[in-house]
Amino acid sequence: MKWLPAVVVALVLVVVAPSFGSAFHTPKLLVLGAGLLLVLPSVYRNWRRLPVSMFVFAGAVGVSASLHQSWSSPSTAVLLAGALTVAAFSTFEVDTALTAKLIGLALVVVCGLTVLQAFGVFTFGGAGRMTRSSTLGNPDFVASVVGAAVWLCWPLQRPWLLLVASLSVLTLALTQSFASLLSFAMAAGGLLVLRAGPRRWLFVATLVVMAVLALGVSSRDLMTSVRGRWYLTQVALPHVLDAPLTGLGPGAVELHWPHWELELWTKRCGEDAACVQAHPDFGFNGLQNHVHDDWLELWLEVGPIGLGALVLWLVSRLRKASNSPFAAAGLIALITRATVDFPLHRPADWAVLSLLCVAVSGEPNGSRSSRPLMV
Repeated sequence: MKWLPAVVVALVLVVVAPSFGSAFHTPKLLVLGAGLLLVLPSVYRNWRRLPVSMFVFAGAVGVSASLHQSWSSPSTAVLLAGALTVAAFSTFEVDTALTAKLIGLALVVVCGLTVLQAFGVFTFGGAGRMTRSSTLGNPDFVASVVGAAVWLCWPLQRPWLLLVASLSVLTLALTQSFASLLSFAMAAGGLLVLRAGPRRWLFVATLVVMAVLALGVSSRDLMTSVRGRWYLTQVALPHVLDAPLTGLGPGAVELHWPHWELELWTKRCGEDAACVQAHPDFGFNGLQNHVHDDWLELWLEVGPIGLGALVLWLVSRLRKASNSPFAAAGLIALITRATVDFPLHRPADWAVLSLLCVAVSGEPNGSRSSRPLMV
């Protein structure tokens, strides 16, 4: 059954259901749910491996959703499914070679579609870079998944590794996501610190990939993106103290955003509409579903206890980085992206995160010994 987590994640990455209201997220969430049912035998046999911290996080999500009546929020389903998937996958042993093949195959599909869309072969709608949505629904979502999952493919044989790696780098360039540069730089920096492979070649490869990714975003305005993210932070940050220990409930950002945004503009301009329209941030004004900073958003949604439990789990995985440095690099990439995006509110990213946590927790020789209940 070592293959089961990788199969579930590979299916999550490629499944799309155009007939659904949410053609991308809903089918992926359903596959995660089905995967949770399939892994129950492993959970039963290896319950001592279950991470307490992820159940604390899931509990915080449930309590917050109950207190604020937000069970209908899509964020509730995604956070619960993600937390339970991470916990369930932790009961499995890792098979790095098989995982690399399955995820590599899924990435060929995801990246191949992105490349075809970039060259106008077919689209799912949108214009410009937004047509490059592949099976994820948005170019930034594609970049997030590819930028993290590709690190699981390191055990592939060289010709296949070069194919998957090249397609992935091309996809990251075509999706034109600034976060890809930051995430890759942090992940590669982690490998350099861990001395994974010849440092000289790793350094050269990092510079080449960074140059390609920089070329991809050369037509976009970095400062506009930075200002936009900072604007979102300015709207949400003053309300971290409004969130009690249980938070304001999943989906709180979308629910409270109009009021929060009005507070910001009232503080800046009072009731002077001309002042608002003349302000350089006026172009960023509008309803938001997410803050594009998962750590801030999770504090607002589930409170410091839930967020702290998740951070504790991720830190505990990174402490094992020397066991599997390339999986750790993928984990670093996803954690980094969460500071400027919202991967922890998407089922595909949770699936990849779950598999990365399994891979990075493995022993140096690829095996895993029985161990007591984890933090």
